[in-house]
Amino acid sequence: MPLHIGSLTTDITVVDGELPLSERQVCQIAAAVVRLLEVRDRDARRQQEATRIRRSVQPPSPIAGD
Repeated sequence: MPLHIGSLTTDITVVDGELPLSERQVCQIAAAVVRLLEVRDRDARRQQEATRIRRSVQPPSPIAGD
């Protein structure tokens, strides 16, 4: 059974009776993993932006061109 998690793809070999989860359940687990990875990436970007050294103490203007 192919398993897709974000940009990762893998094939899982399942012997009858070996995997107690349905394909739908495995997809739900994969979706939960993707959400957690997105949260982790977002938090890492926020942390990086919060600790970045800037030339000014003021945050950049939200209006382009200013």
